[in-house]
Amino acid sequence: MANGNRIETIFHPSDFSAASEVAFAHALKLALATGAKLRMLHVGSDHKQLDDFPGVRETLERWQLIPPGSPKSAVAALGIDVAKVVVRDDDPVSGCLRYLEETPADLIVLAVHQNEGKMRWLDKSIGKPMARRAGE
Repeated sequence: MANGNRIETIFHPSDFSAASEVAFAHALKLALATGAKLRMLHVGSDHKQLDDFPGVRETLERWQLIPPGSPKSAVAALGIDVAKVVVRDDDPVSGCLRYLEETPADLIVLAVHQNEGKMRWLDKSIGKPMARRAGE
């Protein structure tokens, strides 16, 4: 966790929707600005793969922060550490909160458009319960 006001870890849960892709871009930009660790998480009972996450290097290449075809070490050279995790759970809120218990974060960046597209995650609000219970 952070010392004082310093952000050390950013948590980005994703459902791989277009809105989550926008939230990912914000999370990555914040990680770059603060030198924070970026922890990306997908929760589901399906068989999503790590390849389904947005490409960190591809995004950094598009932003012209690293050259095309850069190795993974180029991301670390920018001062950030990125991890992508898939958690199998039928409830996205409990999956995210369980992850946050084991890997605390200073900032959560997520898309909260629960009434549209895939983010509906079983027609439940994700952002509100996560925000309420994340600090418990």
